[in-house]
Amino acid sequence: MPPPVTPNGPYIELGSKEALAAQRAYAQTFNNSQGPLVIGRLEDTAAGADMGMTRLNEPDWTINVNDAWIQGGVDAQQPFYLGSPIKIGNLRSGNPIYPTTVYFRKLQQLRAAGHYREGDLMLPPKGN
Repeated sequence: MPPPVTPNGPYIELGSKEALAAQRAYAQTFNNSQGPLVIGRLEDTAAGADMGMTRLNEPDWTINVNDAWIQGGVDAQQPFYLGSPIKIGNLRSGNPIYPTTVYFRKLQQLRAAGHYREGDLMLPPKGN
């Protein structure tokens, strides 16, 4: 028997509000032509958006929607601008239930996809 569908688990119910939000988020980065994609802590990505960068701005945000936004950029081989410094205070949340930040999760997802850091950018793998 397959695992149950949960609102914020690894499975998204097709046609659900979360699935539609994930589809929008993926399309936003996969079809991006509005400037660099910016990741980081919320206040830093807001500053990046003020400078013309694209950040995730989805009212129906969940961690799965966040993952879809990153995956769209990965699949389109987009670079990601690091709007926040990579330092312990931006990677650890201080919450024992969720010890790492969403920024840390984004960096992990990019590294797993082969992106590498060059200055303030996470660039797609060379040769792709």
